[in-house]
Amino acid sequence: MIDNNIFDRVDGVESKVNDVSAKMDSLTEKIDGLLSVKQTATTTHQTENPQVVLKRFISKAKKEYCWLGSEADFQKEKKTALILLATLIGAIVFSTIFTSIAFGMYSAFTLFENIWLIMMCFMSFYLMKAKRFYECYEFSLTSCFKFEPDADGVLRMGVPNKKYKVILVLTCISAICNIIVAWMENNSGMALPATIFELAVFGLSIFVFNFKALDFFYGYSNLRFTGANESTGQKVVLIYEPIMNKLYTEEDYLKQFPFCK
Repeated sequence: MIDNNIFDRVDGVESKVNDVSAKMDSLTEKIDGLLSVKQTATTTHQTENPQVVLKRFISKAKKEYCWLGSEADFQKEKKTALILLATLIGAIVFSTIFTSIAFGMYSAFTLFENIWLIMMCFMSFYLMKAKRFYECYEFSLTSCFKFEPDADGVLRMGVPNKKYKVILVLTCISAICNIIVAWMENNSGMALPATIFELAVFGLSIFVFNFKALDFFYGYSNLRFTGANESTGQKVVLIYEPIMNKLYTEEDYLKQFPFCK
């Protein structure tokens, strides 16, 4: 269970720098104003604790991960990652063919590469399904990352799933081993093409997985909560930015990060 409650510090943020403090106080007041609920007593009106209202809002709100960037940037990065994954998948297929011919058999090393091939096919499927605003539970089903609920019940993205790292390492080792054995068993003259595609598998696996596919999913850093004011029914959209540990209204968030429009 993640102990960090992302909303405990929203109300009453203090800062040593006066201008930053003033901005945060203003932002907190704006959020409180959007969510405020009036309770009717016998003779008076009492405002409910903003922290309680905020927690209740979050529990009922639609929870989504936001990709950090514009729609155009999202589509561009998604397309690039898919093309590179398709290239990697093609390299594994051809390396399997040429290496098997060079060996005269299907090797155990190639088996690890083909397991990696299947995993990259699944990752391509997850990429194709990806949306700029990804509902938290749906995103957690991708299996690329570990997800755990935090103190507010929000599924938080953690580190990449270990199985991807393990199979990636085994694939790279297998590629080198296949090259060595291909030249030792070079009875069919297929050692050279097998080497070329095995090197492609080695290099593309590291580059595409670590620097394109994972980077794309790391773009889902912020959280968006969409709900309604309990008293007025007015639509309220709040966005949490984890690096600065701040909660913004959608309007203030887009002012602060205009490249996300």
